[in-house]
Amino acid sequence: MPFLVHIETATKNCSVALSQQSTLIDCVEVSKADYSHSEHLHDFIDQLLKRNNIAPEVLEGIVVDRGPGSYTGLRIGVATAKGLCYALNIPLVSIDSLSILAAAYTPKDKAYILPVLDARRMEVYTTVFDAAKKVLQPVAAKIVTDASFQEELAVYPKIVVVGNAQEKVKTIFPEGSEFQYISDIVEPSAQAMVALGTAAFEAKKFEDIAYFEPFYLKEFMTTPPAKSTP
Repeated sequence: MPFLVHIETATKNCSVALSQQSTLIDCVEVSKADYSHSEHLHDFIDQLLKRNNIAPEVLEGIVVDRGPGSYTGLRIGVATAKGLCYALNIPLVSIDSLSILAAAYTPKDKAYILPVLDARRMEVYTTVFDAAKKVLQPVAAKIVTDASFQEELAVYPKIVVVGNAQEKVKTIFPEGSEFQYISDIVEPSAQAMVALGTAAFEAKKFEDIAYFEPFYLKEFMTTPPAKSTP
């Protein structure tokens, strides 16, 4: 029964989980506005293994969030995951951020699940899942308008929104009979990666470690320095 480590760093949440045969054993995570992933990630992995008496050599695979999300967070998470895979000679599995968010929600009735992550300005990273969590649209960066989601609402009468960009959607579609906002599912967590990661591992959906890169979706942008006053 494989032991897997799951690494989630796509948002300000730095999260690591340990699982065996699709069962969550333990999880360590912290959410900080300063995106302190480089400070915590290696320590969290070490903590997790030591307090569960698991030697690194026992691990059979690493599961990582491939994005989209924070450029820096994804880069740190993927670099750490690849380093572990190289050092331990074990395979790498990747899961996208929006699937992880959707996995954290248990549907109570027929509704679309709309995971949304902040993508700067008025854009969100999003896709749409049906009530069975089947992906209906490719992951994309979109500007939400009052014309969005009309086709979905014609089929299901409700859309459940999860993720850290809920407020952007709420400004266009207030909470009500058609839109429900899940305030306790804001950032992806490694805990929600276990079932997805285990299924991908068992299906041998392994990444090529040498060439694997995060799925940034949008180009990294920096703020230009302010011009000095003569």
